[in-house]
Amino acid sequence: MMPFLAYAMSILILTSIISYLAGRVLKNRTGFLTASGLALATLFLITIIPEVSRGEVYEEYMWTHILPSKFGLRADGLSLTLAIMVGLLSVFASIYSVEYMRNRDEHGLFFGLLSLMAFTMTGAVLAVDLAILFFFWEFTVVIPVFIIAKWGYGARWSTAIRFFLFSRLGGGLLLAGLILIYVSFGSLDMRILPYLIREYHLKPEILTLIAALMILGFSVKMAIWPFHGWIPSAYVNAPIPVAMILSSVMSKLGVYGIVRVIQIFHEAVGWDLQNIVAVLALLTALYGGAMASIRDDLREILAYSSMSHMGYILLGFSILAIHGHGFTGALLHMLNHALSKGILFLCVGLMLRLFGTVDIRKLRGCCKRSPLLFALAVIGALGLIGLPPTLGFWSKDMLLGFSLKLGYPIASLMIVAAFLSIVYNFRWILYVSTGIQSGGSTKLPYTMATPVILLAALTLTSLTYVDYLTYLMNLEHIVVEPIPLLITVISLAIGFSTVYVTISRGWIIPNSILGIQITLLKIASLEWLYTEVFTKGILNLAYYAYRWIEGAIDRSNYIVAGCVSQLSRLTRKLQTGVLSYNMLTVTLTLLALLLVIIILQLGAL
Repeated sequence: MMPFLAYAMSILILTSIISYLAGRVLKNRTGFLTASGLALATLFLITIIPEVSRGEVYEEYMWTHILPSKFGLRADGLSLTLAIMVGLLSVFASIYSVEYMRNRDEHGLFFGLLSLMAFTMTGAVLAVDLAILFFFWEFTVVIPVFIIAKWGYGARWSTAIRFFLFSRLGGGLLLAGLILIYVSFGSLDMRILPYLIREYHLKPEILTLIAALMILGFSVKMAIWPFHGWIPSAYVNAPIPVAMILSSVMSKLGVYGIVRVIQIFHEAVGWDLQNIVAVLALLTALYGGAMASIRDDLREILAYSSMSHMGYILLGFSILAIHGHGFTGALLHMLNHALSKGILFLCVGLMLRLFGTVDIRKLRGCCKRSPLLFALAVIGALGLIGLPPTLGFWSKDMLLGFSLKLGYPIASLMIVAAFLSIVYNFRWILYVSTGIQSGGSTKLPYTMATPVILLAALTLTSLTYVDYLTYLMNLEHIVVEPIPLLITVISLAIGFSTVYVTISRGWIIPNSILGIQITLLKIASLEWLYTEVFTKGILNLAYYAYRWIEGAIDRSNYIVAGCVSQLSRLTRKLQTGVLSYNMLTVTLTLLALLLVIIILQLGAL
C-alpha cells in the first residue's frame, strides 16, 4: 500500500510553505491556493477509508540513520475520521478567509499558519507514539496564540497570553503523565501500552494518577471546568476562521486524547477517577449552559455553548469504557458539534460583515435582510439542540439514555443542561427573527457563503452517512430510545415557552433571582481566581522581584565603590613624592621578587 498518510502530511507542510511564499503576489487569493493543498491532502486521507474499514493502517519512518527511534503514523476509524474533519473544515476556513482577509495584511503568513495548524492537528491525531502526539499538541497551541495576537479583535494580546497560560497548564499535566508512563513502562507507544499495563501489574493508585493527569491535561483544550478561563475571550477575540477551527476542530483534539487514554487504561482505573470525570462533566455542561443563557454577544453564547457540549461529551466517557451508548453518543456528538459550530461561527463572521455587530439585542429583525444567513444559522442551532435530521438527534438521545442508566441525580442534571441548550439557542433565534430592522436586503459574498452552505448540507444529510460512521469508528449501532426522546420533546416545549414569554411577551425575571444567579455564576467562573492569582499575583511577584534585584544591584554598586575608595586611600599613602623613598621601594620589591625566584628554583631541584 502507498504511504498515503505520509503524503498527506507532506502536502500540508508544503502547502504552508508555498502559501507563505505566494502571499505577496496573490494577496487574499492565496486562500484558494491553500484550500487546494488542504483539499488534496484530505483526498489522500479519504482514499484509505476502505483500507481502514478493514483494519488499522500503520506507517513507520526512521528519523535518521543515527537515531534508532521511529516516526509512526496510525489511521484507525477514529483518527482517520478526525483527520478528514480537520482537512475539510480547514479547507472551508481557507475559502472563507479569501474575502475575510481582503482588507488585512500579511496574507501569506496568515494562510501559511492556517495550513500549518492543519498539519499539527493532523499529526496529533495520526501519531502512534504519545511523545509525538505531545509534540504536535504543543504546536497546536503556539500557532493560534500568534494568530490571535496579530489578527484578533479587541484585547487580542491579553487573550493570546491567557490562552497560552491555560494551555501551558494542560501541557504540564500531560508532560507529567508522559514521564510517569515512560518511567513505569519504558515505552510511549499506544499500541503496546495496554499489554505492558497487564504485564507489569503496577499499583492501581499509580495507574489512576497517570490516567487522571492525562485526562485533565487533555481536558484543558476542551475547556472543561475549572480549565475554561481561556474560552470566552479566545472565541470572541480570535479571527472568525480561527475561532471556527478552535471550536470545531481543536477542542476535539482533547476529546481524541481522552479516548486514547480510555483505550489504554480502561481496565486499570477505579471508580474514583470515574466519579471525578462525571462531576467535572456535569459542572461544565451546567455552567456553560447557564452562562450562554444570559450572554448577549453571539460569540460569547457560542463559546459557552461549546463548553457546555464538551461537558456532554465528557459525561459520555465518564465510566471510562470503550463501548456502550455513552461512548458512542459522545463520539457522534463530537462530530455533530464540529459541524454545527462550524456553521454558526462562519455565520457570525457574516453577521459582523453585514450588520457590524453580533449583539443579539441589536440584531432584531435582521433575518428579514438576509433570510439565507438566518436559515443557515438555524441549521447550526438544530444540531446543538439535537433535532433531526442532524447528528445531534441521535447523539443527544443516546447521551440522555446513558445518563438515565447512571442514576436519576445525574440524569436530572443532564436534563437541565439539555434544557439550557434549548433555551439559549431559542433565545438568540427569537431575537434575530422578531422585531424590525431598517435597511434593505443584503447579499452574501459567495466565497464566505459557500463553505457555510456546504457545512449545512453535511449537517442535513447525516442520515446518509451515520451508519457508515459508526461502522468505521467501530461504535454501536445508533438507537433512538423512547424515554430520552420524550424528555427532549418536553424540554423543547418548556424551553421555547420560557424564551417566548420572556422575549416576545416581555416577562422579566425578578431582580433578586437574577442577581443571585449572576453572583453564583461569577463565583463559579473562577475569573476572580485567575485575576488575583495569575494576573495580579504574577505582577506583584514581578514587582517585588524587580525591587529586590534593583536594591541588590544598588547596594552592590555602593559596596564596590566604597571598597575601591578605601583601597585608593591606602595606596595613596605609598606615594610620598620623595625620590629616595621611591627608589627604596623599587629596590625592596626587586629583592622580594628575586627571593621568590630563588625559592622556586630550589624547590624544583
